[in-house]
Amino acid sequence: MSGIFSSHYSLRPVLPHSASASAVYSKRACLAGAAAILAFASQVHATEARYACSGGAKLTARFSPPSMETGTVALTFETGETITLPQAMSADGGRYADEGVEFWIKGKNATLTRDGDSETCSTK
Repeated sequence: MSGIFSSHYSLRPVLPHSASASAVYSKRACLAGAAAILAFASQVHATEARYACSGGAKLTARFSPPSMETGTVALTFETGETITLPQAMSADGGRYADEGVEFWIKGKNATLTRDGDSETCSTK
């Protein structure tokens, strides 16, 4: 066998004198690590924001990635309670609503309504 492979029929390439095997394998490891990070990042929620509300509620809103067919927001309150709301029709801002709970955002502010009681929320 000739060319870049050794005459011992090895599948390992013969490296030029100027290249070191550790440098080649280090580059491969870096590329593999970067690919893993990118694959993981595409699976997480696109956006996360923390809000403090006028009625005392503190929550984290995790918005679904834009690639999802239907949008959702997962509201996790300081108490540990989590409510997931589907995106609803809105002429202005982002509105998420379901069964007595509505979370309506516009810019850095939002209105949280639960069972008819509303409070104004702002990002931290």
